Order: sequence, then structure tokens, then C-alpha cells
Amino acid sequence: MRKVKNNHIIQDTGTGGAWPVSSDRVVWAMAAWEIYTYTGDRKWLESAFQIILNSVNADARTIHDRQTGLMRGESSFSTGVNKPIRFGWNLLIFMLR
Repeated sequence: MRKVKNNHIIQDTGTGGAWPVSSDRVVWAMAAWEIYTYTGDRKWLESAFQIILNSVNADARTIHDRQTGLMRGESSFSTGVNKPIRFGWNLLIFMLR
């Protein structure tokens, strides 16, 4: 698992992902599910889920604004192509908390 370190999905800031909210994290989570649906390996799914949960909880502590109760997103000057993926990660954080 090249994109996992200390039981967290690694934040890739070199390919357009911007901390604290990065599209590569949600893509890793989606890929983990696809691996499970292909292999049926329940042990893999449990391991991947823990890694995803650890990453979600770490991000939630960072991006949750206690004053407003909202999640802060990344600042981006892109065309907005990645916004649904970023929203997906924020939604995942919200649902798993």
C-alpha cells in the first residue's frame, strides 16, 4: 500500500491535491471498495475501512470549524472539475463522525 503511512491515506500535494481536503483520499477509498467487490476479501475491506476511518477522523479534526459547525474546504482556483470529489470526502467525514 504505497499511499498508506501510519495507517492513514497519504496526502498527495504534488498532483493538484491540496491539504486538508484532497481528492486522492476519496479516490483511494473508492478504489478500496472496488478491490473488495472484485476479490470479496473481507479482511482487506476491514483493513481498508480502518485506514479510511483514521484518515477521515484526522481530517475532521483539522477542517471542522467549531465556531460555525461547518467543514472548511480547500481554496482552489481551478475550473471546479474536482469539486464533487472534494465534496464527497467532506460528506464521508460528516457521515462517519
